[in-house]
Amino acid sequence: MNRPLGYPLLMIRAGVVVWSVLIVGAVGAVIAFGARGSGNEFSAAQAQALTKVVPTTLTGARVAAAIALQPQPVAAFQRTPAVKTECISHGSGALRNPWVCNVRFRKGMEAHYLIAVEPNGSYTGVGSATITGCCIKVPTLN
Repeated sequence: MNRPLGYPLLMIRAGVVVWSVLIVGAVGAVIAFGARGSGNEFSAAQAQALTKVVPTTLTGARVAAAIALQPQPVAAFQRTPAVKTECISHGSGALRNPWVCNVRFRKGMEAHYLIAVEPNGSYTGVGSATITGCCIKVPTLN
């Protein structure tokens, strides 16, 4: 069999190229497996996600925080901020409607409201005045 004159050199070059690719691939695999860690971070994050307790009912603190932002039911120039707000549920279910809220203002005046919270976080109330508002963080399934 007649081989070209540069045949051995050509075979050496081909071997060097093949072995170079294999070595670079092996080094890359070792680096990739080393960088991914032992999986402890993933296991810890998964355990935390599985044990996270999502509230399934609305709390009085969330309702009170929203009601405390309502203005005092007096003339605008006489208004003072709320200093204490308490809301107690008189219902069941996720939203626990209706809520009875008592608000004490800085100069001693008190306001009393019967509040209904909607699933979207908006609310309406009647009592010392008629109030409406939004953005109470309500429980969700997701």
